[in-house]
Amino acid sequence: MPFVVLLIVIFTSLWVLYDAEQIGVKKGQIKGFFDLSRYGWFAGCLLLWIIAFPAYVAYREQYVRINSGSFTQCAACEAWIAATATACPHCGHPTARADAETNSAT
Repeated sequence: MPFVVLLIVIFTSLWVLYDAEQIGVKKGQIKGFFDLSRYGWFAGCLLLWIIAFPAYVAYREQYVRINSGSFTQCAACEAWIAATATACPHCGHPTARADAETNSAT
């Protein structure tokens, strides 16, 4: 039985490494304790699988949004908003896109 658990930990950790590489995970993309590189996630899953693997699964969607280019983070409130938005729907702060449109109109 411990052998099976060890195999599960190793294979899921390898999947995390592969998946993180495919979606472009890099250190500095998110804030907080779980701001890790793909190798950090891999090492975390190998050493503390019970914590790191569920955390990776929970943060995975956030990494996908960041790297897809369809969402951006508001500079004022740090909420995730559509890249095409001209203002944050949460706080009303104008986005870089709104600034670019204002500058091109003049």
